[in-house]
Amino acid sequence: LQDNIKRFKRDLQRYNSKEWLTPERINKSLYNELQKRKVGANEVINEIYKLTETTRQQTKAAIEIYEQLTHVLEIIEGGQDPRSLLNRAQTQSHRLAIFGLLQGKLQGREAKIPTAEALNMPTSVQHLLPKREDSKSNDAFSDEFMQQYHQAIFERDLLQRNSFNNNRGRGYGQFSRGKNGNSNSRGGYRGSRRRGHFLSQGHQSTNHQAYYSNNNNNEHQNKQ
Repeated sequence: LQDNIKRFKRDLQRYNSKEWLTPERINKSLYNELQKRKVGANEVINEIYKLTETTRQQTKAAIEIYEQLTHVLEIIEGGQDPRSLLNRAQTQSHRLAIFGLLQGKLQGREAKIPTAEALNMPTSVQHLLPKREDSKSNDAFSDEFMQQYHQAIFERDLLQRNSFNNNRGRGYGQFSRGKNGNSNSRGGYRGSRRRGHFLSQGHQSTNHQAYYSNNNNNEHQNKQ
């Protein structure tokens, strides 16, 4: 059965419609991050069943067209006019093609939703939409989106580390009440002196470029 399916795909005529017929895939630079995320089995199973329902609907329409064409051949052999059945088959095949194209787009769009949730994308990049690329398969997210995504992740990690270090520093100062009820610090402000914020020292651009460059180079190498 699998061999027949592969042979059928090879025999299909290749139409030059990159916008509608080019398959979509997740950017390779996101594979490692997605592998860290856990997805509920029930969610995956339900999505698969949705796909099988769409496939059954397309199969039903294809069977109806086949039966009509078979009847057309019988009418021709009987010397009758088959044009009405041919027109009906043409209309149904046209609708089936449109249905398949739209379903492919909708399924690709639905795949982005759990992908975005799994990646826990920063709010600053959630509004961006991917652009289609001229290749055998389209990346789900454009290069512009990926660059801003890596930058946002980079900055978020820096802020989290900086906040963690500051909280550790403030923990050293201990306070006690003096004779007059005033607060005095024991140990002073040891450790509470803040270092300059990394993002304010002019290193953001250089370090982010190196951060994104490594991810982008790995992605292009995988494509080649």
